[in-house]
Amino acid sequence: MYLDDKDTIVKTVQNILTQEQNGEISPINEYIRHILKAFVYFINKTLSSNRFRFCEDIEEIKKDIILEEVFETVKNKPIEASR
Repeated sequence: MYLDDKDTIVKTVQNILTQEQNGEISPINEYIRHILKAFVYFINKTLSSNRFRFCEDIEEIKKDIILEEVFETVKNKPIEASR
């Protein structure tokens, strides 16, 4: 099943926000409005990246994160000359 652009969650939320902004529907609570905007931003950023993880063990993900942090630390650390 394929969804048209108008049928995506992001488009639906954006449509609701637009209708609220244009006064077509009742005002949305400011906190909820910010949550909806953050949700749309998160979905757009997450789906635009290629770093998806499906059906992985959380421990494996933690190991990958630790390895990435160690790599970044080592990469940024200057090499000291041995005496």
